[in-house]
Amino acid sequence: MSDPIQRPWDQAKREAQARYDAQKGEFRREHPAAFKWLWIGGSLLTVLIVVGVIYASSISPGSTKTEPDTIRAWSACKLQMEGHLRSPASAEFPSSLDLDFKSQGKTLRTKAYVDSQNGFGAMIRTTFNCVATDRGNGDFTAVVVIP
Repeated sequence: MSDPIQRPWDQAKREAQARYDAQKGEFRREHPAAFKWLWIGGSLLTVLIVVGVIYASSISPGSTKTEPDTIRAWSACKLQMEGHLRSPASAEFPSSLDLDFKSQGKTLRTKAYVDSQNGFGAMIRTTFNCVATDRGNGDFTAVVVIP
């Protein structure tokens, strides 16, 4: 087997790498604490970011009710809104899971929409606000406001 061809630029590259490695080694020998503090600082920053993400994901904008409460409140809102529609049979509401309910004591508030037919048979989207109040026995009374 023959030796690979030695090119001048290969030799220059090896020499430059050797100089770089020597400088890097000298820096590490002269400043060992710098690398220790970089490692500690990086670890601390990582821990802070993880704690921040966990904390931010646990905060909710308002206190939330249980899922059965939101389902019953949403049912009351839909019944109330259907009374305002020209064609309630054609109404298409979003799922209660798609809505953001804000809780204030026994009251749940949400902004929602309904797709339904108008008097000419065309499907239109109507947005509305609903305030549902718990009557204490698990039933909700709803008030719908159409802006």
